[in-house]
Amino acid sequence: MSTDPKICNICDSRHITKQATDWCSECEQAFCNDCKEYHAFSRLTKTHTTIPISDFLSLEPSFSAISSVCAEHTDIYQMFCPQHDKLLCLKCLAKHDDCKGIVPLSEITKTVKGSANFQETQHGFTDIIENITKIQNELKLSLETTNDEEKILMSEIGKMRRKIDDHLDKLEDNFRTDLTKETAESRKAIELLLQKLDSRKSETIEHLQQMKDLETHASEFQTYLGLRQLAFAMESTESFVQSVAKDGNLEIDAFSLNFDDKINETVSSIQQFGIVQVQKKACHLALCRQKDKQAQRVGMGQPLIMSINDIELKLVQTIDTRCNQIGGCEILPDGKMVFSNGIKDGHAVILDTDGTYLFDILKKSNTYCVDITCIDNNNKLAISHGFGSKEIDIVEINKPQEEQKTITTENACHGLAYTNNSILCYINQEGIKKISLDNYKVSTIVKADLTFGYIAVFNNKLYYTDRDENVVTCCDMAGQILWTFSDESVLNEPWGIAVDVRGFVYVVCNLMNIVVVLSPDGQDKRVLLTNIDGLKSPRVLHYDKLRDRLLVVNEETHAFLFDISAKQ
Repeated sequence: MSTDPKICNICDSRHITKQATDWCSECEQAFCNDCKEYHAFSRLTKTHTTIPISDFLSLEPSFSAISSVCAEHTDIYQMFCPQHDKLLCLKCLAKHDDCKGIVPLSEITKTVKGSANFQETQHGFTDIIENITKIQNELKLSLETTNDEEKILMSEIGKMRRKIDDHLDKLEDNFRTDLTKETAESRKAIELLLQKLDSRKSETIEHLQQMKDLETHASEFQTYLGLRQLAFAMESTESFVQSVAKDGNLEIDAFSLNFDDKINETVSSIQQFGIVQVQKKACHLALCRQKDKQAQRVGMGQPLIMSINDIELKLVQTIDTRCNQIGGCEILPDGKMVFSNGIKDGHAVILDTDGTYLFDILKKSNTYCVDITCIDNNNKLAISHGFGSKEIDIVEINKPQEEQKTITTENACHGLAYTNNSILCYINQEGIKKISLDNYKVSTIVKADLTFGYIAVFNNKLYYTDRDENVVTCCDMAGQILWTFSDESVLNEPWGIAVDVRGFVYVVCNLMNIVVVLSPDGQDKRVLLTNIDGLKSPRVLHYDKLRDRLLVVNEETHAFLFDISAKQ
């Protein structure tokens, strides 16, 4: 029998060679057109789905080699046991009598390509590529930084050497000046004494000549008188000579150098000019981590959130935001939180993951701070100002004091969202606009007389609230409405809106003190949180897709962080 998937396996078993047109992964067989029709009508295989043989051949070998047949019983897998995370054929069922939750594979697989799990896995690979690119860019930046730092540090070594040289030169000059001064004084004293001695010696030589003259030429009487005078001069000179010898005038100044002890200690203790220190600097690179999303994949043996009734919120943290009139919130990729302080001269407040205050950002006079959204790979924030301004400010998170970019709008802007390097803006009396950050070109997505609301984006769909009409709307990115939800029993004055990775829509109702969740198609609703859970005039919320968490914020002070999980 041929193993060539291009040949119909059924015909080949009858020694007929016919080109295959389709492939059944469940039967692991290729069919021609005739055999495919029989396969489609057979009672046992009519539920099987076939694909064109060209699609099968286009699959990676690793996928086409995946077997749908139980290795133990050689029967086709038909069931799935979530308790053991195992595919089962009908013969396997005997070993799983006590297992709960066994479901037919057909139930799991019939919508798998359109499921949130499929999309999330696909997004996961996209995130990985983005993460690798981020790391590569960070490493390239590190190379440039290392080169720059080497040049700077080489310059600092030179500066330190010059500083040491200059200081030692100054000390040496002072030292030499002191030596010159001391030797000069010593020489001066000796030279003065030599002059005196020369003078006395000359006088003495003259007196000695006078003695000879007296002896040769003078009378006895003249000699007697002259001798008295010369004897007196001799005694005076003798006394001077003796005083010179006895009074220490002949002591010699012996000069030596006594270097400062610190210099000697320094010279002996210094073994090297310096040390090159290498410190590992923390890299706060925000990476997407698919595992942290906690979205349940098909066949992982974990509870799946299939409907709004499966959703459960577990309180993780209550946060003191230190803010009033809060109109926007965001969780940064590193877990830090941002809240808009909507009072006059409003600003945004950055809190650490434990709620500790870190710093303010964008303090702007005579206006309010309304909504916030992360942009530019989460390095910057876009901030709207509501009725107090017709501007959107863009601020670098790590450089909050530097001059920011300001985008001017024709009317006041409220809700913000970010997608594909564009800011989506909820513009008063105009609708929802898109501003490209590449060229700041403005285009209209939704043209409507909206006054106040918030925006969320997920899977190329736009979601927005209308506080005046008490409506939540879902449309595509061209503005084509997909569905609207309006039910004033649970939706009265809706404010903030968020969408999770499964497509469930979360809405804050300010007047009713509740949070409502809507199904992805907008047909079902459920109240998730009420004032019993601490809500008091809640305004906004944010979904953290990295951690599968929901941040819900009251108008004043308090915010609540919840884990999203499936009911057990």
